[in-house]
Amino acid sequence: MRNLRLVVLGLLLGVLLFASYLTLRGLGFLGSESPGQVKAVPAGHQEVALLMPATASEMWERLVAAVRALENDWPEVFPRQPRLVADYERAFLSLTADVPELSLYFEDQPNARLWIRWYKLSSESTSHTWVDNLSKRSPPPLAIIGGDTSERANRLATVLQQHRERWRGSPPLFLITTATADRVLPGAIADPNPKDIDLYPKLTEVYPGLTYRFSFTNTLMAEAVIEFVQRYPSAVPHKGEPALKLWPHDTMRPDALVAACQTEPLASLGTLTAGWRPTALFSAVWGDDPYARDLAERFGRVFQRVFAPSPDVPIELDRTKNLHYSVPIRYSVGDFFEPNEGEVAAVNDFLESYNPDYNRLLLLPTNALRARRFLRDLYRRGPAKINNVLVVSGDSISINAIYRDGEVVWNFLDLPVPLLAFSHRDPVDESAGFGRDIPETGRPSKTSTQDLLLFRDVIEAMVQAGHADSGWLADAAQLRARLRQMEWRFHKSRKGRVFHPDFSVKASADAFFRSTGELLFDDEGNRRTGTGERIVFLQPDIVNATAAITFWRRAGGGDEPPRWVAAGRTLRLIERPTGATD
Repeated sequence: MRNLRLVVLGLLLGVLLFASYLTLRGLGFLGSESPGQVKAVPAGHQEVALLMPATASEMWERLVAAVRALENDWPEVFPRQPRLVADYERAFLSLTADVPELSLYFEDQPNARLWIRWYKLSSESTSHTWVDNLSKRSPPPLAIIGGDTSERANRLATVLQQHRERWRGSPPLFLITTATADRVLPGAIADPNPKDIDLYPKLTEVYPGLTYRFSFTNTLMAEAVIEFVQRYPSAVPHKGEPALKLWPHDTMRPDALVAACQTEPLASLGTLTAGWRPTALFSAVWGDDPYARDLAERFGRVFQRVFAPSPDVPIELDRTKNLHYSVPIRYSVGDFFEPNEGEVAAVNDFLESYNPDYNRLLLLPTNALRARRFLRDLYRRGPAKINNVLVVSGDSISINAIYRDGEVVWNFLDLPVPLLAFSHRDPVDESAGFGRDIPETGRPSKTSTQDLLLFRDVIEAMVQAGHADSGWLADAAQLRARLRQMEWRFHKSRKGRVFHPDFSVKASADAFFRSTGELLFDDEGNRRTGTGERIVFLQPDIVNATAAITFWRRAGGGDEPPRWVAAGRTLRLIERPTGATD
């Protein structure tokens, strides 16, 4: 009996001691493994650090897929050069706390590798933690890839600037992926309505001289969409396909057109364009979303510059006598289907200002979830008032939302309005996997290829700018000089790719469609217009319960005026019977 008591007492004491240990360790009194442990870089090797949230596993998968695409394409583009090889052994690890990594090397230099490592951002391992630990290691990374959102890009750029003089070598470059804001706006609570947006710093100026953005800025997105609206009558569809109507209905009355042509022939062109041109821009702006605020500002400026009033074109002025009418929405939190209070008020404003005699652009600079709430409420409360309305957005409403996940996220029957959206790269590139059968399901892939191609641009630029005949460059200062020389060249397939001049001369003789290339980056480190952007046009046909999605690229340039031409096959959406499956 006494022995049993001793055993029970010992067990209780052991449990108590173990619980005390866990409590003291949790409070930090016993110390713990330091967060943000970085990996070593062997001599002759170099590293690119990817700083993305720990939840961004899909983004890492797309980056790995981009590396595979680059590896597979290399022999075709450079048939007489050493093969580019990738090692994926540690790309996908079972422990979430581990650091996934892959390496790239040329076949004739297997002991000189470029490591791409995903250092995961979390509440413990923040961007400050990772950058601080990386700055203490020799050598530092050649570059840090990050900035999937403008807020995270600003945060990471700020940390990099704070550590600029602390590196054991040249400070790394910052390669922004999909952050698009031109300016760094303050937090929504601090200043929800800045009077002059240009008083705030540019995103590429937060870490000046070392920041390069592979996505397009909000200004360039706005210019592309507005330019497409302006030039759509001269847009060229696919051979054999009818021209698509940009607007649901023409607003120019036939009798007015005939009268104008008879009385003022020289003014008839302006009168004709009144039938398709927009006469007002209505923006719904979510105040707690810096991306929405910045994009709305850029759209407003471009719209007023392009569609300024002229004597022979009627113009609708809003209550403030401006072409751009912006309605603030305090916050973006809301139900999956039902709009929040601010969105209801914004819909009211739109319905009250509706004029059936004019075409209008409705800017929704936000993700598909919020845009859907807004449009469903608008259609439900004023179905006749969506006539002569064209919805425009930036890159936040993707082809995944309207095509792959369309039945749930963007059902065209619930949202029967035409939509123009922006894509940084071709979202339906079949050579990058779109439409290819997925082995696990046997069905064709409907996932956008925009992110894969964008990651391929980043990695391809790093490989070509970061490698010389003797191996990988020694530091980021050398990489910076070569990255500024990167060009956008058209491959023989008429698909654009990034090339460094040194690698351009090594490509196959018939590799390029054009003999010259355009610089990829401007003086501020932003991607230049005409280097791969696309317009996505969704046009529902409610009468026939179908919709068409077309894709357009900018052509022309130089002495030739820019125009938009169809690129990629048209996707068709049809109403499926209830319960039907693919």
